[in-house]
Amino acid sequence: MLRFAGTVMISWLFLGGLAEAGEPGNGKEGTNERVIMGWVEPVVLIPWGVELKAKLDSGAKTSSLHAEDIERFKKDGEEWVRFVIDIERKAKKIKQLHVEQPLARDVHIKRHRGSAKKRPVVSLEFCLNGKRHKAQFSLVDRSQLNYPVLLGRRFLKKAALIDSGKIFLTREGWKTCLVEYAAGEAPKN
Repeated sequence: MLRFAGTVMISWLFLGGLAEAGEPGNGKEGTNERVIMGWVEPVVLIPWGVELKAKLDSGAKTSSLHAEDIERFKKDGEEWVRFVIDIERKAKKIKQLHVEQPLARDVHIKRHRGSAKKRPVVSLEFCLNGKRHKAQFSLVDRSQLNYPVLLGRRFLKKAALIDSGKIFLTREGWKTCLVEYAAGEAPKN
């Protein structure tokens, strides 16, 4: 009987903790500040106002961003990275955003076959679910993948619980992101 009561108590505490995480997309967080999100959610890169789809991936430790023409260079004695982000616009026309950011670090990505690959990592700000966030992104060509942004565990552990059966649960927060960051700060090129 005590064993059953203990199991019921643990289950109740666990479910109560999940309820504290917040309802999908309502922007109300519990004590953990994590919100239930779908496995794909929209983000806006700040300050450029670029709207992209992000895959929330608990299998990846580091977040990554699709980038092309990645080039390292020195600026005022510091290491920087120059890269290009392809932006999908209406009617599927592609525009390019040329970005220069300080190098935050290098990451060594483990491969299933062969040796680890070294990638540059930059810190970027973005809007997700109506809130401004900052995370480190490894830069890699993701053109053969479905989503240009991947949000990994380092970011997710502070911000989201993933509902793997749903997408775009943060629609209300997305509207806030569009109003605050995409409207007046879209790239001119």
